Amino acid sequence: MDGPPAEEAAHQIEELIAEVGELRRRVEALERRSEVSGPPVEARAALPPPAVETAAAELSSGLLAGLGRMLLGIAGAYLLRAITEANLLPQLAGTVAGVLYAYGWLAAAHRAGTMNRWAAPLQGLTASIILGPLLWEATVRFHVLTPSAAAIVLACFVVLGQVAAWRRDLSLLAGLVAAAGVITAIALIIATLDPLPFAAAIVAAAATVELGASRDRALSTRWITALASDFYGFLLAYLITRPHGLPEGYAPVPVAVAVAILWTLLAVYLASALFRTLARRLPIGWLESAQVLALAVLAIGTTLEVVHSGTAIGFVCLASAAGSYLAFRRTQERNTHVYSAFALLLSLTGGYLLFRELALAALWCALAVAAAGLGERQRRNTLRIHGALYLMAAAWVSGLLNWYPPMESAAVAAVASALTYALTLRLRVKTVMTWQELAPSVVTAGLLCWSLVALATGSAIVSRLPAPAASPLRTAMISAIAVVLAWLGSRRGLTELIWLLYPWMTLGAVKLLWEDFGKGRPATLVVSLFFYGAALIALPRLLRRSNREPPGLS
Repeated sequence: MDGPPAEEAAHQIEELIAEVGELRRRVEALERRSEVSGPPVEARAALPPPAVETAAAELSSGLLAGLGRMLLGIAGAYLLRAITEANLLPQLAGTVAGVLYAYGWLAAAHRAGTMNRWAAPLQGLTASIILGPLLWEATVRFHVLTPSAAAIVLACFVVLGQVAAWRRDLSLLAGLVAAAGVITAIALIIATLDPLPFAAAIVAAAATVELGASRDRALSTRWITALASDFYGFLLAYLITRPHGLPEGYAPVPVAVAVAILWTLLAVYLASALFRTLARRLPIGWLESAQVLALAVLAIGTTLEVVHSGTAIGFVCLASAAGSYLAFRRTQERNTHVYSAFALLLSLTGGYLLFRELALAALWCALAVAAAGLGERQRRNTLRIHGALYLMAAAWVSGLLNWYPPMESAAVAAVASALTYALTLRLRVKTVMTWQELAPSVVTAGLLCWSLVALATGSAIVSRLPAPAASPLRTAMISAIAVVLAWLGSRRGLTELIWLLYPWMTLGAVKLLWEDFGKGRPATLVVSLFFYGAALIALPRLLRRSNREPPGLS
């Protein structure tokens, strides 16, 4: 390596040492001046100092002194670099000395007292300014460190910085060190094209940050490592699922290792959320919820893409859904919504990965019956809503929502909807319920009515009829069910059935215009109009008898 002659290098180092010493003396003089310049305590005992003077004194004695120490630290780092470039130290020894020097400033931040609130953050910033460029040069320019060695040094730096911040819960120090580690890692990935070591480093950093969060340390800066985890997770997922393989120049990324890192990141944030919400009974934050969801999508989606088999993941999802349903009863109100939402998503995902078509519809119908029954028994509207959503998912996957649904799906949906609604009525206690509590019953009753129409018009006898003759039968079934809804709703006090009349009769009108007028014949159109018109006449009379007449049906 080129360098100055020995005498000139020695002269430059002596001048640099002298300048550092002069700067140190000035900082010490500034600190002594700030300590001595304060007036005696007795003179200020009666009259408190003005706020402006106090703030100025704190700024001069705290921030400026801290900045002076930071300049001294950076000067010491340049001194080490000058010694190394003068070949007085080998490159590796100079790099190790610089790393230890940066760690020393972190140790100073850990030991910083409470008199100067700027001391620890500025010392952490000094360590970050020293270590980042040092690692980049040692790895990219001089090739003294391998990417794996640089990642280890960087991980240890972030971990030690978090530990140093835990002593007095210094969020600023923790955030500065974490941000420096993340920025340095991204710069090294761009320069070395070797993301795997630095992704492993971010796993260690995230685990340390979440460990501190479990003790309520540096909560306000958790988002830094969380965003970094999402970035590295997305980068690994993109690289191993890229159709044409890794981009040119990238270091090898084993699929198994990348998938393991993704699942480890998910485990870190999931364990942190479970500990805070279940063990400590703390409310879950939106950051925690979004982070777990994002990493779960990355881990599950990437694994399915590279493995092409979802059996194991399906069982894991169903088991996790069962655990979420058991856990949300023991948490706070906000946590119950989050746990129940995760349980619903995991159940739907696990069922979709394990079963197909009719078997999947049967599974979701069983979950609908169980959720609705538990919701009524425990008076939890969240479970009632889950029951309705499971039924809708089963209707969608089985083809019940088609205009001409198959008989098998209609039979399964009819049985499940009937059981769900009957269980709901059997366990219902309240006579007056809010619309949020009645909305799941409206969905359940609507699916039951539609499945009955599908069963009636898809039976063996009706299937032998010509198409024009089958059309008025569907209109007659829709009209008859509307009359039954009005009669039951008015006689039994079932408000949800009265509400269902509006969309049900709208469906009948759409069917009449689209199918009967569009595809029917004059003779069949007479029959359809007769049944639909008779229903419109009968509904207001049925509702008036119980004083439940809804506006618009008279």
